[in-house]
Amino acid sequence: MIDRFSRWPEAVLLKDTNADTVVTGFYATWIARFGAPSTITTDRGTHIRTTAYHPASNGIIER
Repeated sequence: MIDRFSRWPEAVLLKDTNADTVVTGFYATWIARFGAPSTITTDRGTHIRTTAYHPASNGIIER
C-alpha cells in the first residue's frame, strides 16, 4: 500500500492472497492507522483500475 500524496509505503505480511486476508491486512494496518481512504486504486478489483502487471500505469507502487 502507498499513499499517493505523501508517498508513504506500508508493507504487510500476508499468509495468502484471499480477499478476506487482504481486507483484514488493509483494515488492520492502513485504516486503523490513517482512516478510510477516499479513493482506492488497484490493478485488480472494483475500485479505480489500472492495467495489471504494467508498471507504467501504476508506477509509484510497482517500483
